[in-house]
Amino acid sequence: MTRRQFLQLGAGLAGAYVAGRVTYCAAWEKYDLRLTQWTVPLPRLPEDLHGLRLAHFSDLHIHPNLPSEYVDSALRTVADLDTDLVVFTGDLLSTKATFLRPHRTAFAAVQAPRGKYAVLGNHDYYYRRTGPVVDFLQETGWQVLRNENFFLPGTAGRLCVIGLDDPVTGRDDFSQALRDLPEQTVRVMLAHTPDIIETAAGNQVDLVLAGHTHGGQVVLPFLGPPAVPSEYGAKYAWGLFNCRGTRLVVTRGVGTVLPNVRFNCPPEVVLLTLARGDWPLSPGGPARDLRPYVRRARSLLRRLRRRPP
Repeated sequence: MTRRQFLQLGAGLAGAYVAGRVTYCAAWEKYDLRLTQWTVPLPRLPEDLHGLRLAHFSDLHIHPNLPSEYVDSALRTVADLDTDLVVFTGDLLSTKATFLRPHRTAFAAVQAPRGKYAVLGNHDYYYRRTGPVVDFLQETGWQVLRNENFFLPGTAGRLCVIGLDDPVTGRDDFSQALRDLPEQTVRVMLAHTPDIIETAAGNQVDLVLAGHTHGGQVVLPFLGPPAVPSEYGAKYAWGLFNCRGTRLVVTRGVGTVLPNVRFNCPPEVVLLTLARGDWPLSPGGPARDLRPYVRRARSLLRRLRRRPP
């Protein structure tokens, strides 16, 4: 084989790989659901609660083009986990509430010994969806928490679950959500977005579980996600973090929003094991936010399309 033939072969293989990767990301990666497992150190966790397990998922974004089989498969994944409780952190719906009906059985089938709990996301408030979303969740056995807290069954008041209403649309109320909580109680907060982490850290919250970011959906090699819907940019796009003593878990979510593709960012369900102890965790990545540049590029493209030939 000559050098020219070798280079042509290499270029052809590279082109085929890129084409295959793009096709996979555009058509299949958004359905390639993964199970991510984290052990979360909580210094204040009572010894007898060491090993408590919870399943966390978020951002289903049910809409007409999302295959029902994928949604039900994701819920079966959650239902099949050996876990003490299940939590959902919002954005159930991105369309009319009638599209929830086919999933009633799958949502009801998710069960856990200590219950299943949900908070609302910004998409659950758009277009007057709130009532139907809350009704659907409650009718299928979920407890919907809106700026309220309760002691987790079987913990004798030593661990509470706090449900913060959606911060993106301004429904969050920390004073109401934390009302009447003893200082010594371990506090696990459900919130749709990680943007509340600093306030949570200032209120002795031990663990925050959040979604909303989708991990950026598109994660570029060496650059990371160019657009993350967070005031912190890509800092808390996805992962397990420590913010001034408060642990934060941000999931990539199950569904997508426009553009409905994923790249190097597959969907996930998260299984957490709480551990009594402490060890170093990431403080977050660089607070890089490329969204202004993305918006400028879109604006430039629109102007170019409007320009007469």
